[in-house]
Amino acid sequence: MTTDARQSRTRFAGRGFTLIELLVVIAIIALLVTILMPALNRAKELARQAVCASNLHSLGRAAHLYATESGGVMPTAHDMATVYHVVGRQHDVPCPTFSRSNTRSWFLLIRKKLSSLGNFQCPSDEDVRMEAYDTEDIYDFIGTSTEHALSYSLQVSRVVGDPPTPQGGLLTVQNPAGIPIAADANGARKWGWLGPPSGAVVDPDSTLDANSVNHDRDGQNVLGLDGSVSWKQTPLCGLDNDNIWTVDDGTDLGAWSNQDPPADDEDSVLVP
Repeated sequence: MTTDARQSRTRFAGRGFTLIELLVVIAIIALLVTILMPALNRAKELARQAVCASNLHSLGRAAHLYATESGGVMPTAHDMATVYHVVGRQHDVPCPTFSRSNTRSWFLLIRKKLSSLGNFQCPSDEDVRMEAYDTEDIYDFIGTSTEHALSYSLQVSRVVGDPPTPQGGLLTVQNPAGIPIAADANGARKWGWLGPPSGAVVDPDSTLDANSVNHDRDGQNVLGLDGSVSWKQTPLCGLDNDNIWTVDDGTDLGAWSNQDPPADDEDSVLVP
């Protein structure tokens, strides 16, 4: 190698980035990160949606296993003297002493070891704090007014009947196969009671039709009685396009906020 070549190579090897070049490289990297991050976040959310759908599919299988042992009746707490529309109350009191809880009915899947607590938690739901409690001594999910105890809204056990009776009022495998029986958490209701948060102003046009908060209100995974799980971009996805969060078509805020049963055996009312 000639002397001139060695000197040229030495000058090139010793040259570093100038400040301007370094800033340009950093700017390019920052731009690429800005472009790629939404796509990466979207991919993560799609993965969480898939896990969520798997959870609901598992709950559907467990509910049908329960029904095969219960004369075709889907998970239902046993006190026939009351309605099962409130949620998360007196979780440590045995049935049938206190059964006025829709979630208590579905908690039977855990007590009978047909499902697990994990199946009731959506990976996109950061509000849920699933506790590792002894499920043999607990009869309902545990939560507070500010802390949800599960990620999903569930079809109330009652269907029709006044007063409700097992012959005319319970959700069974004989109900319409396409009726939604569970979904990502209701976009309006809160854990604890059926009504909106204390002091909240509820606009039926903007709130009652709201998608679940689990997935940034983009939509919700919905479980049908037939065991199918599908992604719906609106809660108006019940039979006859009814609002799955509300009694009948969801236009009556009074019926939504009170503890009325579904209008008929084709009406989904998923709570909480």
